[in-house]
Amino acid sequence: TFLVKYGAEVGYDYGYVSVSADGGKSYTPIAGDKTVSGPLGPALNGTTSGFEPHSFDLSAYAGQTVTVTFTASEDYSLRTSFLLDDVMLLNG
Repeated sequence: TFLVKYGAEVGYDYGYVSVSADGGKSYTPIAGDKTVSGPLGPALNGTTSGFEPHSFDLSAYAGQTVTVTFTASEDYSLRTSFLLDDVMLLNG
């Protein structure tokens, strides 16, 4: 769970939350409560009006050591911003 504020050009710019369970050799984008289909998998897209809560279910990785990343991709026309705050990992 985290708060995020973003402005991502619809259909062109995306934010991803990805998980690696193999020490960073590969990453898998995961779906959240507000993701859409992006070119690399489930993604955040569009614009928020301020910081908004987002949740991602990591229960498939229970008992494993994982790395969680936050990445963004954008086209050449506009700079995209993703601002994160209050990132929390909750049990249960």
